[in-house]
Amino acid sequence: MTGSELAQQVMQRYQTTDVAQLAQQAGVVVRYERWHPITLGEYHPKTRTICINLNAPGAQARILAHELGHFFIHEAGLVLSRRDEEAMADAFAETLLNA
Repeated sequence: MTGSELAQQVMQRYQTTDVAQLAQQAGVVVRYERWHPITLGEYHPKTRTICINLNAPGAQARILAHELGHFFIHEAGLVLSRRDEEAMADAFAETLLNA
C-alpha cells in the first residue's frame, strides 16, 4: 500500500479532506505547542495525540496532514522503517491536501 492509497481510503471512509475534522473524527487529540523548530510535529501512538510546533515554518495544516499519515499508518498495522514511514506520511499528506 502507498501513502496515496492510504489517503484515498481514509478520505472515502471519513468523507472529508479537512485535516482538523479528520483528526476529530478519528479520535486523535491535536495539541499546539511551542518548542525549538527542529521538529515540526510529533505523533504519540500511546495517547493518540499529535503535537504541532507553533514555531515551525510552513503551514500547520501540512504538518497535521503528515502526522495524521503516521496515525493512519499505525492504525493500518503497517510496520515500516523510519525512512519508509516518513516517505509514506509525506505521500499521504500530499494526496490529502491536494484532493
